[in-house]
Amino acid sequence: PGGARGGGRWGRRGDGVRHRRNVVEGAVGRARLRAALLSAETSTELAHDPVLVAADAVQLGRIIDTLINNSLSYAVRPARLVIGVSADSAGAVGRVQDNGVGIPSDQREKVFDRFYRSAGPAVTKVPGVGLGLYISRRLAELHGGSLVVETSTPGEGTVFVLKLPPADQGPFSS
Repeated sequence: PGGARGGGRWGRRGDGVRHRRNVVEGAVGRARLRAALLSAETSTELAHDPVLVAADAVQLGRIIDTLINNSLSYAVRPARLVIGVSADSAGAVGRVQDNGVGIPSDQREKVFDRFYRSAGPAVTKVPGVGLGLYISRRLAELHGGSLVVETSTPGEGTVFVLKLPPADQGPFSS
C-alpha cells in the first residue's frame, strides 16, 4: 500500500524547487493512520514532473483531505483508494477514486449542495453535516478550477476530479 509512481507534486509558482509543497503526498500522509486503522489500501499515481498550479497550498490540501476522508468513510471494506495527479492542456487534474457505496446519478450534483446528505443506511451511519464537498467545490472555484464527480456506480465506487489552472493562469498568479 501507498506506492507512488514518479515524483509528481502540486506546488505553487514562486516556491523554490527545494521548498515546493507536495500537497497530495501531504494529504495522503495525514490520512495514513486512519487508512491503516481501516486496513485501507491507498496508492498514488503522480505525474513524473511537478504539476504547478495557481493555488493556495493550505486550501488545496483541505480539498484533497476532504476527498480522501470521504473516500475512507464511504468505502466498502477493505477500502481501496487511488489518488492521482496529472497535467493536461488546461492545467492540473487531480483524481480520487474509491471502491465506496457510490452516488446515484440523480444525486451527483446534489452532493455539492450546502448541508446535503444522501439517504440510505450506508451513508447515514457516517457522521457529518454535508459541508465538506460544498466547501471543497467552492474552494476549487475560488482558485479558478472545478470539482466534479467524474463517474460513480452505486455499490462500486466513485471518482472525484479536481481541475485547477496552471501556475501562470489562476487567480494567484502574478
